[in-house]
Amino acid sequence: MSRQNAMKRTRTLEDVLITNWAVYTCTHFKVRNSALITGANESGKSTIIDALTYAMFGITDFNIQAGAGEDERSVIAYVKGDTKDNEDRFLRGDRDVTSYIAVDIYNPVDGTYLTEGVCIELYKGDTQSRSKWFVVPGAKISDINFYKKDGNTVSFAARQDLRFHGKPLNFYKREEGIATFLRLCGLRLGQGGVKELRGKIKRLLACGKKKMDIDRFVRESIFEEDTTAQNSLDNILQHKAEYEKLADDLKKLNEEKELLQKIEQQYQRVLRFDAEAVRRQIAQKAVRRQIAQKKYQFMKEKTENDELEQNISDLSGRLRVLDQQEKKARKAFDAADQEFIKASTAVHEGQRPIEELKEKLRRDEESRDAMEESVQALQGLRRK
Repeated sequence: MSRQNAMKRTRTLEDVLITNWAVYTCTHFKVRNSALITGANESGKSTIIDALTYAMFGITDFNIQAGAGEDERSVIAYVKGDTKDNEDRFLRGDRDVTSYIAVDIYNPVDGTYLTEGVCIELYKGDTQSRSKWFVVPGAKISDINFYKKDGNTVSFAARQDLRFHGKPLNFYKREEGIATFLRLCGLRLGQGGVKELRGKIKRLLACGKKKMDIDRFVRESIFEEDTTAQNSLDNILQHKAEYEKLADDLKKLNEEKELLQKIEQQYQRVLRFDAEAVRRQIAQKAVRRQIAQKKYQFMKEKTENDELEQNISDLSGRLRVLDQQEKKARKAFDAADQEFIKASTAVHEGQRPIEELKEKLRRDEESRDAMEESVQALQGLRRK
């Protein structure tokens, strides 16, 4: 593959977003084909390189090209905004911080974009940051709600609130996220995977005494191998066979899908019929229950009425008997009253004869006593 053709197929870095990283609170800039970063010492040139290499390759050996030691720069130092000033050392050391580093990659072959980057979360008082990578095919940085500006105030979205066309972003661990990004960019990963490529990038950035051949590095590590010119007919036939097999598989899947849809429709009809039958049974049971309740209430009221009528009839009979008994008692009372009057009259009228009889009786008793004394005297004379 010629270098010219390779460059036509090369994906390019188009857009960069850096937030809460060293002195960059919210920096968003465009890149076209190539870019030259210039500035005075300590102005933040290598800080941008460190941000890009961390987001795209997960490299944490920062500022290698400037010869900085490992202790001088770290992810936490960058996120806190370490100024190395003893009095007011950290720009963001007294609060929770969410940092974003994102890049837009353009594919000139099909005119599509891809947004890749890292979200770094550092909570106040923590000694370790949390980094999660994201890869969003078809997106641009401007399509994702990383931040919001209101005048001079900038607010940053939390990681769980990031959205692309209303959908939340997927996040990966470092190796998985970077491997996904590199494969989507067409990079070949050897047996060493991301770690091997990361070593190559670090050596390229170091640019020590033994300078690296950048053209060779690009050929070996960046571009996919072009095999279209080799065995093109075999490739076409193979692709045709694969296509026909896929088409046949798709046809079978569509037939199975249609069959499943028919089964689903029949099943839904059965469910609807069963549900309607159950509803009818429930309604019929409810009606029968209401009829039974009304019948029971009617019979109860009828029984109570019959018992009341019977009681009234019994009481009426008893009342008639009592009336008759009362009439008889009145007649008997009247008769007794007449007899009493007669007896009273007779008593008053017969009072004198009784006294005379009592006097006569007394005299008779005295005569009897005298006769007994005489008898006793005669008996005494006989014994003598």
